[in-house]
Amino acid sequence: MNGSVLMNMGGERTMRNQSKKVVALVLALLLTACSQPNEFQGDKADTVTDEEELDISQKEKLILDSVEHYSAAYFRFLENVRINITEEGMCLFVEFVPEVGSFPVKEEIYQTVVFHAMQVNSFFQEIEEFHYDVLWDDNTKQKAMELIIRGDEVSNLSDVYYEQCTEQNAGFETAFKNAFSEIVETDESMSWR
Repeated sequence: MNGSVLMNMGGERTMRNQSKKVVALVLALLLTACSQPNEFQGDKADTVTDEEELDISQKEKLILDSVEHYSAAYFRFLENVRINITEEGMCLFVEFVPEVGSFPVKEEIYQTVVFHAMQVNSFFQEIEEFHYDVLWDDNTKQKAMELIIRGDEVSNLSDVYYEQCTEQNAGFETAFKNAFSEIVETDESMSWR
């Protein structure tokens, strides 16, 4: 019985060695095939375009996922976040209900939005326009303000933000609203401080 076990083990070793040789041969054939020029590549420009489109859509998905996760963590009462992609570039749309104490203060809302846009822009310069809808009334979620940042204001976000933070730390009044290209107010937001 011991002899048959030894012979069986020897047979298994032989089979393993043969399997290793087969795997090595298959790998060698694959490497050879991959290094050979492909006669059926087709039009090179179409291939590059397809790859570029694939890369762009993966990049867009990465940007959207990252911005969604960051925005959900940043805005406690985030309602919606989306990115529109056009020929001109990417535009971020955010809807949120601001966190307020006893009464909403516009300057605090402006500061919150400017910081969010600045952070997103520091990672994703592809986003060239920002639209924030400030909602009010937890039940109806009515739009109280629309804050838009585009063009030169996007490239100046960090300058305006840190300049206003310096003013704030010195005890002076701030003007974070200077970071916006456009501010659209409703009757509701007109009553805020």
